[in-house]
Amino acid sequence: MPARVIRTVEEYRAALREMDRLQRAPLGTPETEGLQDLVEAILDYESRHANNGASLH
Repeated sequence: MPARVIRTVEEYRAALREMDRLQRAPLGTPETEGLQDLVEAILDYESRHANNGASLH
């Protein structure tokens, strides 16, 4: 399980926006240090919710 846990669709949407912003930042900067943890949290949320038939967005 990732260090950060996304529990609600609102948190999921905010995480997607944050990921988009961080992907535009220069690699190796302090700003991008948490990108991998964020991606893992998003993937974890998607794997837990994708099978229930509801839209993730």
